Amino acid sequence: MYKEHIPVSDLDLPESLSASSPLVVAKKYLDFSFIRPLTTSVYTHKMGRPNIDPVLICKVVFLSLLENKSFRKVTRELDYNPEYAWFLDITLQEKFLNHSSLSRHLLRLKKAQLLVPTLTNLENQARELNIIDPETDFLRLISIKDFA
Repeated sequence: MYKEHIPVSDLDLPESLSASSPLVVAKKYLDFSFIRPLTTSVYTHKMGRPNIDPVLICKVVFLSLLENKSFRKVTRELDYNPEYAWFLDITLQEKFLNHSSLSRHLLRLKKAQLLVPTLTNLENQARELNIIDPETDFLRLISIKDFA
């Protein structure tokens, strides 16, 4: 089982972001609620320590694709980027994810054949909100990134 993330409520919108920023629009309107029910079969309740909330994993992947940055770079920036902390509802002091953990979680979703439907859903929502280019293809981008 994963440890469900409890959002930090006292984070203000960073001054560097305008109300029309794709990140602000994504946080306000993207629906990540479909992810937990979709991924319940992937996480065990009996073994090991609690996993990272799959919604946080998918938000980090979305950040990577939206910003066109590698997973490695985004996970590094989680330590100091206030815009990312705000989007994920975490503090900059929270150390919850590194590149290796992200790759393992993504491989788990890929093996369970949940990665494609999850990315397709997020891509469709982002396209409807006009925060990504109509030609953007998350599945192609993620295969190019190849968990690098």
